[in-house]
Amino acid sequence: MSQLSENKSLQNALSNLGAIFGTSNDDVQIGLLRQVVEALWFPLSEDEDGSRAVAALAVLHEMKPQDIFEGLLASQMVGTHNAAMECLKRAAEAGANVTGAEVNLRLASKFLAIYLQQLDGLNRHRGKGAPQVNVGAVNVQSGGQAIVGSVEAKPPRKHKRPAHEPRIPALTSSPVIPIGLGGANELIEQPLGRGSNEPIGDA
Repeated sequence: MSQLSENKSLQNALSNLGAIFGTSNDDVQIGLLRQVVEALWFPLSEDEDGSRAVAALAVLHEMKPQDIFEGLLASQMVGTHNAAMECLKRAAEAGANVTGAEVNLRLASKFLAIYLQQLDGLNRHRGKGAPQVNVGAVNVQSGGQAIVGSVEAKPPRKHKRPAHEPRIPALTSSPVIPIGLGGANELIEQPLGRGSNEPIGDA
């Protein structure tokens, strides 16, 4: 920190720490600044140290933390991003050292996964997270279709009868009378003709 304090670009970045860390508390600003800088990997060049610190603060400024929670999370995201990029760089520099490349690639993958979780947390805090749809047990019979979401039920359609629907006449029962065929006990029932009460004579 003592060497970085002489960097003019860094001094300009330090003039607005409230916007960088999302807090007006001076002690919190200095504490977060120290954590962000110490989480960076610096080469031996002092000039490179200053440029990396300025770049980290510029990223925080672009993220525009709105409160202390976003300032804390943004600081962590900068550290995670830089760690992932450093691992990717070392994997590329490993050359024929396959083991070293694989180790750094695995570490980079873990850092990038953490970064995505941090980004999701920041978006949710800002109300930008995707809405969740919780679906319980769904049983779909053969030929059916499952729908996730709100479904508007429509009232059943009523069948309207035609205005002049022909009416089918109801069946009426006709009275029957016994007819003798010669024997005393040989009787059959013969219906009367429609509209007539007279028995039908022998053929």
